[in-house]
Amino acid sequence: MKKIIIIFCILIFSINTYSQKIDGICNGVNNIGYAIQLIEFSTYQDYKIDTKYSSINEVKNESVESLMKSQYSVKDNDWLSLNYGKKMNWSQEQFDRLNQKGNSLELLCKLFIRYDNIDYCILKMNMLGDKTPKSISIIMEKNKDRWQFSDNTLLQDANFIFTFFSTNDLSMLFGNYSQENEKELSNAINNSWIQNNFNYNNFINSFSQILFSGNYKKSSYEKAVNRNNVKLDIIKGIVPLSKQSYCYFFPNENSNYNDKNLNSLMGFAENSKKEKEIIIPNYYFKFNLENNENYIFSYNLENTETKIKETKIFQLVNNQIIDNSKLTDVFSQMKEKSNDYILKEKKKIVIK
Repeated sequence: MKKIIIIFCILIFSINTYSQKIDGICNGVNNIGYAIQLIEFSTYQDYKIDTKYSSINEVKNESVESLMKSQYSVKDNDWLSLNYGKKMNWSQEQFDRLNQKGNSLELLCKLFIRYDNIDYCILKMNMLGDKTPKSISIIMEKNKDRWQFSDNTLLQDANFIFTFFSTNDLSMLFGNYSQENEKELSNAINNSWIQNNFNYNNFINSFSQILFSGNYKKSSYEKAVNRNNVKLDIIKGIVPLSKQSYCYFFPNENSNYNDKNLNSLMGFAENSKKEKEIIIPNYYFKFNLENNENYIFSYNLENTETKIKETKIFQLVNNQIIDNSKLTDVFSQMKEKSNDYILKEKKKIVIK
């Protein structure tokens, strides 16, 4: 699992490729992502799946519970592929293990989360059988009217937290109440709520810190708690994109470094340069979106005679400049803003 505590690894470098020597600082960040549109948390009480569908013709997967029953009943790869929404290829041994006599599922709690107009669910459950019972969690997504298992990577942090923290702890988190005798957990819950607004980013970071501290003791099996339903009306924070970094630059006559990403971006900026102008980089922001590598690059064009500067900014996707004025206008304000940058629609970013 990718590391989910924000780490600000500072890299100081210098640049002498261009008209003036420049130093730069790069930070790993996680403040670009999709706006969260909905969060609902609920727990189950005495909800076991121990009966099977007799054939794939009965399967509709109209709810996360029916998807789990379908998976509990699965007999072949066609059926399995329906549950995953893509081609699957299990061995017969895998099906045999799944269908061992005495196996059953006990559902514990679930979290519905919606972003980019897609509904997801993280479902926590006990796997029961002849071997030692264990608690697991799994990510699902809704495709039209059907639920299917998801390989979504942006929710893996939350899924990991659901796997390790108890249903009781998660109920305390989403209900915004804590116990004085559990100081570390109470602090994480308090950090997840700001002025009675749930903050998804703080939730991920605070609960991750507990896990990495090694102080949280996870049991392999837990009992279901009393039924509880929470719908969060006011939600802050984002589901962060992966592989984000921010680099900014400043003059330094003692510099002696070449940044290959900056070199490439400066090469594209050459097309906008006129005679007697030099390019002075301000910053670039790098992130992955829909499996595409994105750069937002800001720079100044300075006239060597008049010393007049003009600020330019562009977006580079897979080594191609794209026209996205709404996106770049937002990033032009980046030095004056400390808010998150939220994608509410594909390839559109707004400030929260």
